[in-house]
Amino acid sequence: MGRPGGQRLGHGTSGLDLRGGADAWGKSSAMWFFLTVGVCGGFSTFSTFAWDTLRLMQQGGLGLALLNMAISVGGCVLTAWWVAKSCATS
Repeated sequence: MGRPGGQRLGHGTSGLDLRGGADAWGKSSAMWFFLTVGVCGGFSTFSTFAWDTLRLMQQGGLGLALLNMAISVGGCVLTAWWVAKSCATS
């Protein structure tokens, strides 16, 4: 039974990209919009999360599926909070 670690790596990397983009171009620039909606949106897409979670459940890994949900959603919310907080203090 595979574990969706690559997906979590993608989400974490996207959070770092968001912070770096805010520093480099500013949050109101066209490049920031492209980075957040285009690159990070495609890189850390929800459909991958849903598919990996469903696959784990179908393979009998309900515990792993629940852990995947908790880590992915919690990590995304924590990363969004961190980016918002660090951008506000910059």
